[in-house]
Amino acid sequence: MDIFFFNGYLYFVDSALPSFKSFKDDLMRFPHFPRRKANAIANGVFFILLGVLFYTQQWWPGILFALLGTFGLRQFLSGQEVKFFVTVLIIGLLTVFNLLGHVFSFVFPLIFLAIGLYYILKECLPFRKPSNNIEEQ
Repeated sequence: MDIFFFNGYLYFVDSALPSFKSFKDDLMRFPHFPRRKANAIANGVFFILLGVLFYTQQWWPGILFALLGTFGLRQFLSGQEVKFFVTVLIIGLLTVFNLLGHVFSFVFPLIFLAIGLYYILKECLPFRKPSNNIEEQ
């Protein structure tokens, strides 16, 4: 019998069962769906969120949450940890800037310009390593 203390609770686990550590590791691991399935699920979530936006008429900052839900979910389900955290960080910062009001009215458009240039230059620079992954080509 193993005893674990987690989140303020005491757990008693039979030694014959899988260990608590492996359960926690499985819980924290990113899933890895095929790209087609991850895209289908993320697109379904986008249309649901788009329907909510049409119903509530709260387009701004609601569209930021819809984009975060769509892009973040797609990257999460594909197992792209780094891209997921970058997406959450960027859209989270945009949301914070929006909620702070006009304090960042000059910086806000520059952020969109920088993000757009980053994505364009990332694909067009000649020193980018060619991908061996068939799914990305």
